[in-house]
Amino acid sequence: MVRVFTPPDQVAEAIRTLAAQPWSGPEQIAELKRLATDDHHLRLFFSEITDPAWLEPLHQAGVAHLPSHNAPWPVAALLAGLGKTSPEAVAALLKRLLVDTAAIAKPGRAAARFELLRIATQLGAPAHGVVVEVVKQHSDVPAVRSLSVDAALKADAADSAVLGVADAVLNHLPRPGGVGSELPSRLAGPDVGPAEPRQLITGRPRANRAWPVDRGNQSAAPEEPADAAMSGTPTTGRGSRLAAPARPDGVSRPPSRAGPLTTQPACAQTPVPARPVPDRRPGLRGWDARHGR
Repeated sequence: MVRVFTPPDQVAEAIRTLAAQPWSGPEQIAELKRLATDDHHLRLFFSEITDPAWLEPLHQAGVAHLPSHNAPWPVAALLAGLGKTSPEAVAALLKRLLVDTAAIAKPGRAAARFELLRIATQLGAPAHGVVVEVVKQHSDVPAVRSLSVDAALKADAADSAVLGVADAVLNHLPRPGGVGSELPSRLAGPDVGPAEPRQLITGRPRANRAWPVDRGNQSAAPEEPADAAMSGTPTTGRGSRLAAPARPDGVSRPPSRAGPLTTQPACAQTPVPARPVPDRRPGLRGWDARHGR
């Protein structure tokens, strides 16, 4: 009855006075429970704490509890006080609360851990361990990935949290040869091996390495076998009666229509002069006839 009729200003002042005291014993927890009747009082108390030694007893007594669904979390008020003066102590409390989330039903774990992550990202390097643990457990949640990547970008490049966040976020994406890589494998074609990482980015299949391509002559044929070269009988090329093998794009070249087989190189053949192309424009036909063209 006394605390019901106590003026709000006096209650708030008593809570501030208690929060300013150094930790001395369990009787202070009992006094806090007598004064704080709702979450607003608890939020005021957590924002006014000056001694980090309060945090462990408050957690053991259940006062520093996990966030609840659709309700402001009083522990988040630590950012206004101890979060600035002793971020290591607040990060240690977050680690203990993160362990407690295992007792929550599975559908509600992501929301509770996201609230822990939100506070951890504002504490800096002391709470990077909490950031990495949360993103490892919920890398499939876009909001968790976003906050974690933002914290990693603000961290020092040598901080181990950068590699931890990157590993958790990238492991959530499909890998070549694993789930999600069937389409790039089909794009590569039946004669090509598994899709390469660069192929996943560009979407283009790699070249068929069994077909040697001359950059100066795109129609170069494959090399002849050693036994055919020794016998002097060409198997492919100009003057051959055998059809050339299929090119990598699946289009076969027609067989050569030249005369008898010959081993004369193409460069030694007599060039055929090009026929002049008459001017067939309609208005100049008579002029060509008069001038002997």
